[in-house]
Amino acid sequence: MNFKTIAIAACIGYGLWFSAVGGKRVSEENVKELYRAYASAYLNADGKALCDLFRDDVHGKFSSTAKSMPVNEVVSKASACSAVDDFYRSKKRLEETAGHPLFMNIDYTVESITIAPDKQSALVQVQLEMRVGDEQKALVDMRSTQIDVVKRSFGKMQFAQSDGSVSFYR
Repeated sequence: MNFKTIAIAACIGYGLWFSAVGGKRVSEENVKELYRAYASAYLNADGKALCDLFRDDVHGKFSSTAKSMPVNEVVSKASACSAVDDFYRSKKRLEETAGHPLFMNIDYTVESITIAPDKQSALVQVQLEMRVGDEQKALVDMRSTQIDVVKRSFGKMQFAQSDGSVSFYR
């Protein structure tokens, strides 16, 4: 056997291992990076980047804690993919009503990360906060507490399930 054949066999072996095992392993750093990417996609109005963070079979439910602003949303790939565009359309309407540009702030706190024994998924408890407003006050102040299941496939972290509750403040 020559060196080239051995190198090709090693590359193929590594590729098979990575697709079967290594590319599916979840770490705390992978999880934290996923939430940084989520916040960045929202702040940059990047619907495609946000959409890529959700698995095709993602599912879950969100409900509101406020009776005045009911939210009963079923999470799906389609709803996740349209979220950024829908949000920015609503923000634009608010800006037109207010007569000036509004600022947005999104922040998150990862409360806990529990990595599965097989290291192929993690259960994440997180709090997200989103505010839209001007220098004087927030016009929208939304906070969610959620439990997400995240998985990694071929080295790519994605949300597989997301369940939570949303609260609105004034």
